Amino acid sequence: LASAPRTAECRSDAAPVEAAPADATEMKVTAKKGAGLYIRSAERMLQGQFEAKEGEAAPGPVQHLRLTALGNAIDIAVSVAVKVESSGL
Repeated sequence: LASAPRTAECRSDAAPVEAAPADATEMKVTAKKGAGLYIRSAERMLQGQFEAKEGEAAPGPVQHLRLTALGNAIDIAVSVAVKVESSGL
């Protein structure tokens, strides 16, 4: 049996999604860890709370953070994004 290729349908009422800037830092979210870990990590990255490696200066705050997730981790990534955005970071 031959099946027709599947195509994604675009909703006309969906808001356009902006592409992340090229200099964005990427955080890969998995379902293995809880949302709290990712929320704390994202907040620290956006506030510039990094531990410097020995002999190096600590990097400044991240200007753009891209969250990526697949499957069950998508709910966690959405929770992280909503929490970080609502905190004003």
